Amino acid sequence: MAGRWFGLVAVAIIGVLLGGGFKLFMTLNPFAGPNQPQVRSSPEVQRPAEPKAPETTAPAEEPPKEQKTSIPEAKTDEGEIVVEGMVDNVSIKKRTIKFTQEMDDTSKKVNPRVKVLKDAVIEVNGKQTDFAQITVGDYVTMILDANHQARAVQIER
Repeated sequence: MAGRWFGLVAVAIIGVLLGGGFKLFMTLNPFAGPNQPQVRSSPEVQRPAEPKAPETTAPAEEPPKEQKTSIPEAKTDEGEIVVEGMVDNVSIKKRTIKFTQEMDDTSKKVNPRVKVLKDAVIEVNGKQTDFAQITVGDYVTMILDANHQARAVQIER
C-alpha cells in the first residue's frame, strides 16, 4: 500500500512540475502569437497587491505676503490709469519724469513726460521717499489722474 501512495505522490509532483514548467514556457515564449494559446497565471500564483502608502497631505502653503504699501488703488471710474516703464530722465526743477512706457493689450499710450504732483505718494522698493530719490534706469509704475499727472509713483530697483 505504501508503494501505491508513493507512486501517486510521485506522479502528482511530476505533473505539477511539468504543468508549471509548461505554463512558464508559454508565458515567456516569444513565438506565442495571437493564434497560439496564451497561458494566464492563476489567481493563486498572483501576488497580493502591495498596501498603498498612506496619503500625505502637503503642508498648507502660506498665501504670498502682501507688500505693505501706502499707494492707494487707482480710481479707474474717475479716469485714472496705471502706466509703467523705465525712467529715462528726471527733472527735479520741473518735477517731471520722462519714461519709456511698456505696452500690453490693455495699455493706453500716454505722453512720455509726466508731471508728478506735489502731494504724490512716492515709494522706492516699498519704502516711502521723496521725488529726488527717483533715478534714471528705475522701473516705475505710476497712477495718473484724469489730467495725466502722477498722484502715485512706485519704483522697483
